[in-house]
Amino acid sequence: MKLVRALSKVVMVDDDERINVPMSFFLNTHKNPNTLDSLARSLKLLHRFLTHFHIHLADRALEGRCLEEREIVALISLAYRPLPELADRQKLARHVDVRNAVPDEDRDGALDDSSASKRLIEIASFLQHFSTELAKYIRSPDIADRLSAAYRGTCNRLRRAVSSSGNGSAYDIRAMSSEDFVECIKTAYCRPRTLVGRSKSELHLLRDRAMFMLSCEGLRPGEICNVRLNDLIRGPEGLLSLQVVVNKKHRKRVTSSTPLPKGASSNLADYATVRMIHLWPFTRDTLFEYITGPRANAISSAGQDISSGFLFVKSNGEQIRSRQAVSLRFGQMCDALAEAGYMKIVAAPNRGGATDSQLSSYTMRHSAASYLYESMIAEGVDEKVVHDRMKARFGWTEKSEMPVHYGRRAIVDGATVRMTDVYNEMRAEVERTTRTPPAAISSLAM
Repeated sequence: MKLVRALSKVVMVDDDERINVPMSFFLNTHKNPNTLDSLARSLKLLHRFLTHFHIHLADRALEGRCLEEREIVALISLAYRPLPELADRQKLARHVDVRNAVPDEDRDGALDDSSASKRLIEIASFLQHFSTELAKYIRSPDIADRLSAAYRGTCNRLRRAVSSSGNGSAYDIRAMSSEDFVECIKTAYCRPRTLVGRSKSELHLLRDRAMFMLSCEGLRPGEICNVRLNDLIRGPEGLLSLQVVVNKKHRKRVTSSTPLPKGASSNLADYATVRMIHLWPFTRDTLFEYITGPRANAISSAGQDISSGFLFVKSNGEQIRSRQAVSLRFGQMCDALAEAGYMKIVAAPNRGGATDSQLSSYTMRHSAASYLYESMIAEGVDEKVVHDRMKARFGWTEKSEMPVHYGRRAIVDGATVRMTDVYNEMRAEVERTTRTPPAAISSLAM
């Protein structure tokens, strides 16, 4: 099974080249490319599971049934396995063998609890959507009630299957310490060529640096490439603010790869996409250098303004249309900072290092959130007020628990920094009291 993009739509195609209609319909209720890719992987897992057990959900619906308990247990077990491994029928059969004595999460090559839980939650979302569509064709009230109860029970079971995922480590958030975050900003501002890294091209250096600074302000990739010149608002004393809005109407064509703010096309979640951000002075400087330099030159070389007012353009003056290209460049810039020793990510134990989860603009967004939390708490701001301000700045919904997670991470980082300071003081004291006198050193050298 594979995901195929067709204009503004996506379809799931089975191995026999037939379109899987239920899964395709479900995927097209989402627009974010990363969400689509994640959902597609979870649906591939479900498809392989259903194929292995010869389960036809539509046939079972006529009897008011969904998945049996032993099948749910097997699906939970498979959620811990890498997808390529499940393409082998023999390996798949071994993983769902009830005689396995080793817990799923402890077997070699197993995914972490968070990843397994995410897969199961996404599968539950599809099953819930599928049951709603099935209900339209069930005429018997009794069967309809049993079917609804069966799917509800299966979905709840999958969502709660990996109970530890909700209490994940603070280090599951891949953010830098405040000190390292500030050092990355300094490096990008003062030594922008550091961002070039392995790309070996400085053609768009000032543009990319300005985009990088906006990521340090906490903007998502889609929001950064969605900015238009009119969204920049100059205030008193040179202060510059950015209004984050949905500029989809200014795009000539919108596809699944078009950079858009999160939730711009979603009817499932009420994301706070429209908001005002007061930019830091260094971001204002980098934007000014880019707008008056490379951007002006690109517009001039085109002979006319074909940017539709979008801030970030290609060398020919056209608006940037590919979110994937932007994500790739962000990954290159972050990797360059990491190789230069400026970007340091501490991962949770047994969760792999930063190289296992590609550094990206979200690394800077996460670090900005941790930095903001830590700064406001240090200033004595009430924690509830801090959470509300973070939701307003980073575009989280009112019910979002993200500020709590970042607070937990900031507390862990703060404790680590304090103990490091204590260690340095103790080490300095030890060196002072045990230092060998200069005369003794001279005698030893003779």
